[in-house]
Amino acid sequence: MAFGPPEYEGSPLHGMDFSWLAVDRDGHVAWLVTFGSAVLPPWVEKDADAFDNVESSLRRLPEQGAASSSETSRYIQEWVEAARRGVFGYDWEVHSGPYRIVATPKAPLEVSGLPSALASLARRTRFEHLCFQESPRLQVSDIVACKSGS
Repeated sequence: MAFGPPEYEGSPLHGMDFSWLAVDRDGHVAWLVTFGSAVLPPWVEKDADAFDNVESSLRRLPEQGAASSSETSRYIQEWVEAARRGVFGYDWEVHSGPYRIVATPKAPLEVSGLPSALASLARRTRFEHLCFQESPRLQVSDIVACKSGS
């Protein structure tokens, strides 16, 4: 099933749970997980190996405060932990999309507060047209509209 424009289809990452980072117009950071079938920016896909340690790097960040989630599944805990570290957590709705927010930080972290390697990965993708705090869903059109930061 096609989710987006042709350049977003046929990903070699299809079927893999892949994590990537992005920054919104306010400089806040989101952690997005593809759940094996999501649309992601072509520049992220082309350099997928650079994102190999995103999850473990997020776990090493200091806690910033509380987090909230409307999800009750025990599988959401990893996103909640990231949100306690200031990162918005998005997961792809399997088979249909879009990305939906599953954990929200009470104290959002700005990209400048990340270690330099993690900040560099986050800055590669900018959602200049939206604010994660106000975006419970990221549609395919949002992914298409995001900009490469490199």
